[in-house]
Amino acid sequence: MMTELLDQTLAYLRMQFSAAEVKTLREYGGEFGAADMAETVYTAPAIFVSVLGSRPIDAGGVRMAGNFARQVRMAAFVVTKDANREKRMRTALALGEKLAMVLRAWKPDGSSVTCTIAPLEHSPSCENLFNHARDAAGQAVWMLDWTQGVEPKLPDAQIIDWLSLQITDNVRRAVPAAAAVTGATLNVSESVQFLTT
Repeated sequence: MMTELLDQTLAYLRMQFSAAEVKTLREYGGEFGAADMAETVYTAPAIFVSVLGSRPIDAGGVRMAGNFARQVRMAAFVVTKDANREKRMRTALALGEKLAMVLRAWKPDGSSVTCTIAPLEHSPSCENLFNHARDAAGQAVWMLDWTQGVEPKLPDAQIIDWLSLQITDNVRRAVPAAAAVTGATLNVSESVQFLTT
């Protein structure tokens, strides 16, 4: 469900920002620290979207409360570059502000076949991630974080089957004598079957 939420978020955001407005828009696997930025190739302005975690949804005050409903914590890192500190900060601020409004206005269309994705309960929080390493690199970074509910569309009884798989192992347990003598390679195959009920 979280991967589906990430995919839907990226697709939605790409429709909301032109290629000139946001040159790089992609997923990122975790917090976007100064050391990570130095190792990542991208063109600014950029938005990196990440899933930070999830927890079960407690009943009360939320849009969904099924047995397997999750509240997913998401983050987006807005990155701008400019030699002028004030200019890059203002560009990041404006882009982050628009991103917060775009996310708050999002009404997922129900196109996911695996889960229901709820709109945001609250507007994302925004935070300036200024530090001297980023500043020395001529970059400004703003982080937005928010939570969104997701719930599987399958009945509760089918959830475990939906998430399970069966692997058939066809490896010989002993090396044939001929292969050991001639140095022939062994052929190995795996068959993965996703079970449905």
